[in-house]
Amino acid sequence: MKVRIIFILPLLSILVIGCAPKVMVPPKISLKKYEMIGLIDISTNTEDNLGKYITQIFMESITEDQPEIKIIELGTEEEILKEIGSNKLTSGTIAAIGNKYNLNSLFIGYLQIDNVKPEINVDYSFTSGRIRAKVDATFYVKLYETKTGAAIWTESAKDDRTVADINMVSGGWFQFDAQDPEKAYGELAKDLVESVTVDFRVSWERKK
Repeated sequence: MKVRIIFILPLLSILVIGCAPKVMVPPKISLKKYEMIGLIDISTNTEDNLGKYITQIFMESITEDQPEIKIIELGTEEEILKEIGSNKLTSGTIAAIGNKYNLNSLFIGYLQIDNVKPEINVDYSFTSGRIRAKVDATFYVKLYETKTGAAIWTESAKDDRTVADINMVSGGWFQFDAQDPEKAYGELAKDLVESVTVDFRVSWERKK
């Protein structure tokens, strides 16, 4: 009987811990103190609407648990630089963007797609094709203080996986299917965004 008690007690302890209630942990970073916040569309090296799509997912993710945050969508990097009469993002141009739009902080991000290894299905005319491909993706985002142009937060994530519906285009370039971005690269985009935005979302841990 004593032997049985020795083995049962640790098991009971594990069960009790497993049943302990979870408590919500607030986001590591509150964006409230950085308002007003600007968001430039995330840039990519692809010839499609991937930047627009991942920008939308990024904004949804950072406001999921902080819905009261005020964010101004500024458009693409090219558009915003043209507005302020510059051709490059620097600490000076970040400050100029802040002044023009009355921003205290500014999100800037980039998504790089590399090492595209295609599985090609070409039509009989050999003029077009649909591709599934293994890709390497690197996503990074920085939050800048517009007063000084200094980076106050940065995060990055990497992923590699097979994605669907890539189109071959002239000059050796490629693009994801713009007709159905959710199907083409939805899971890749969502997983990358989830990784880089963890500091802005609530988490849950078991109460000790």
